Amino acid sequence: MATRDPITCHVLDTVKGRPAKGIPCQLFKLDDRTLEFKSVSTAVTDSDGRIAKWGTPLAEITASTGRVVGGCYKIRFDTLAYLTASTAHSGSTKNAFFPFVEIVFLVDNPADGHYHIPLLLSNYSYSTYRGS
Repeated sequence: MATRDPITCHVLDTVKGRPAKGIPCQLFKLDDRTLEFKSVSTAVTDSDGRIAKWGTPLAEITASTGRVVGGCYKIRFDTLAYLTASTAHSGSTKNAFFPFVEIVFLVDNPADGHYHIPLLLSNYSYSTYRGS
């Protein structure tokens, strides 16, 4: 059994300089026929700000090899509750400019073994890159 799913994510709070614990996230895959994103799974970031295993198995988007099927994916990070609850962010919605962040990314076919999506988050900005 794999210790992590083939798509993982990590949220770092750049104001506090710490992992962002407790952010609800949802993974989607674009349906090539309808051109709509379909929900695949959900999870919440752990104490290290990571999601290594999603709430539901990713069998729907993995081939028999365990690799992700190629296509367009999206992770939605619901950041509002985290930003308003955090004392470093003044506990006010006026300090939460981005109520959610959606990161859309492409998976090649055949896919590489692992896709890691880091999110660097603050009240008024965010940044991302392809992690390892």
